[in-house]
Amino acid sequence: DQRYHQLLQKILEPLASSPYKDNKMAKIFIIKRWLEENLAYSMRIKPPKNTPDHVAHFLFKTKVGYCVHFSHAAVYLMRLVGVPSRIAQGYAAPVRYRGKSSALLLRVADAHAWPEIYIRGVGWASYEISSQNNLDQAFPPPDPNKRALYARLARQYKDPPIPKDGAKDAKPT
Repeated sequence: DQRYHQLLQKILEPLASSPYKDNKMAKIFIIKRWLEENLAYSMRIKPPKNTPDHVAHFLFKTKVGYCVHFSHAAVYLMRLVGVPSRIAQGYAAPVRYRGKSSALLLRVADAHAWPEIYIRGVGWASYEISSQNNLDQAFPPPDPNKRALYARLARQYKDPPIPKDGAKDAKPT
């Protein structure tokens, strides 16, 4: 899709006359900054079902998306400039949600996707893209009482005993 190449030219334009025009780290920075400044964040966006390219729909039509859209867009653009990149998924929850406990309550709202770039001699490096325009209200922190309750329940759980005869299909009692 030539629109990606055209967009990339537009994004990299400020570097064209600078001494950093061939510097991959400068390109990574300017792509990240462009995504953060020009696209809006919202979990309420529902891309159409029959869209063959959801990233193109995000970049060229709605300009509104969530972490999956931002990370995919970043990876597409990074790869176009020759930066090895990938998407990672997992959970991202502030440590402050842990309180004074060792337990951390992860919620669906904490699910996250982010881009990673490969840096020779270092390995895969994660980075965050945070839109300056967030259309959603922040999720409230988890209830500390629920977190404490779940932590107590988890500490009480014991793995079922392993049968002494080594039977693999034995069921715990």
